[in-house]
Amino acid sequence: MSKRPTDEVLEAPPAGVLSLSGKVALVTGASSGIGRAIALAFAAAGADVAVTYRANRGGANETAEGVRTAGRRVEAICTDVAQAADVEALGDTLRRSFGRVDVWVNNAGADILTGEAAPLSRVEKLDRLLGVDLRGTAAAKGGVYSFSRALARAAAPQIRVNVIGPGWIETAYGNELDPAVKQRIAAKIPLGRWGTPEEIAHAAVYLASDAAGYVTGQMLMINGGSVV
Repeated sequence: MSKRPTDEVLEAPPAGVLSLSGKVALVTGASSGIGRAIALAFAAAGADVAVTYRANRGGANETAEGVRTAGRRVEAICTDVAQAADVEALGDTLRRSFGRVDVWVNNAGADILTGEAAPLSRVEKLDRLLGVDLRGTAAAKGGVYSFSRALARAAAPQIRVNVIGPGWIETAYGNELDPAVKQRIAAKIPLGRWGTPEEIAHAAVYLASDAAGYVTGQMLMINGGSVV
């Protein structure tokens, strides 16, 4: 009688399966928050990392220093992903500095809730949101998953394309919320708390690694059980 799949003895993943050693990764919008956490996690996993920023040069330099501390090569590049010329120049810089890119993380997003964008009008905020999230990722927020699934089909089998869907994460936006509001939000999350940028970064390392070699066209929700 042949064995069923469930009768097989499960083996642990090979050592180093979550390693990014020898890879080159780009993380856009990595001067703070989730982008910084992903860049540092990639470096800890063995990747050389390029990070981009639009205005927060100091933050990008801090991220770069963290990558260097991990013993990895790094370059911080000023790039406005809403501008086609900037994105083309970014590609040229990456080819000159690293020769290739193995992992590309479209993390940059328009911050319309905090900082310099907070006082803008609703129309101005919409223009900024579309400029970055539409041009920078080729789809607005609501269409990112659909676009990514189509891209995953078109790029397979050479390239895998996946999406991370963060829930309520402790970033600059959360830090500026009224504590009572944050508590009300946390109370509605099944796990009872906000997530951390590092928890998103761990998921990014998995998707970039050989452990996710059979994963493409998927959205990995990291939201504590929330329904967004």
